[in-house]
Parts: sequence; C-alpha cells; structure tokens
Amino acid sequence: MEELISMAIVLCLMVAGAGNIALFGVSIRNIAALSIIIVIAYAGGASIGAVIGVTMGIIVGVTSKNILLFISLYSCCGLVVGVFKETGKIFSALVYLILSSIIIGYSATINIYGAVEIAIPAVIMLLMPAKVIEGILRELSNEEKNRIINEAQIDGVKSEFIERIEGF
Repeated sequence: MEELISMAIVLCLMVAGAGNIALFGVSIRNIAALSIIIVIAYAGGASIGAVIGVTMGIIVGVTSKNILLFISLYSCCGLVVGVFKETGKIFSALVYLILSSIIIGYSATINIYGAVEIAIPAVIMLLMPAKVIEGILRELSNEEKNRIINEAQIDGVKSEFIERIEGF
C-alpha cells in the first residue's frame, strides 16, 4: 500500500504541476486527473481507485480553491469505477458519468465545460487497450507481481535443468 500511495503522490504532483492550462475553456488538468483515476481504478479495483482519488483530490484541491469538490469528485469516481469494474468498461464508464454529473450538478460550478471535462476521461477509458490495463494491473497487484516472479524463477530452473541434461 505504501508503494501505491507513493506512486499516487508522484502522479498527482505531475498532474497538479500542469497548472490551470485550458484548451477552449476545458481544463487539461481535470481531464488528466480524472483519466488517471478512472483507468487505474478500472485496472486495480475499488480500494486502489479510492486511494488514488483521495490523493489526487487533496493535491489538486490544494492547488485550486475548491478542495472539497475535488476530493469528493475524484474519490467517488475512483471508488465507483473500481466497484463496477467486473461489469465491463461500458457500464463502468456509464456509472462514472452519472455519478460525476450528479456531483458536478450539486456544486455551484455546473457549465458546459464541466460536462466536457467529465466526458473526455470516459472516452479515454473506453479507448484504452486491454494490454495497457493489464500492464497497470501488473504494477498494482501484489499477487500478479508474485505470479510473474514465480514464473520467471520456474523458467530459470527449467532452462538450467535442460542445459544440464543436454550436457549430460
């Protein structure tokens, strides 16, 4: 968990360092933050999604003037995408869009740019290749790391055994 939090802090600092760059009124920082959160939550699950969401919400919220909105939006989005990851990408993206729309709707910052900022990360998650998501899962899952290490050790023993038999 410490590795996960450290990775989350580094990612969050990179996103927060982007500043208030906007393209046609759409915040690049919010799109990057939400994209990272929902892709990692989809790959890793609810607990990892909530951790990265809270971390991103705190760091991005501190750099902006609306810390409560960012913490609630990012953490809830990470949590629900992680919870619904077993239902597939489309349903997870739909749940994410509904929840984030509700949170943005209850805040005082509802506008067309906010709708674009929450829609683009959903599209990014839907277009993300399965191999990339599997790569993220390998980095986040201790069980997956242990399996990869065990396979590498077994392959090493097999190759050494084959070399000795061939030498014999």
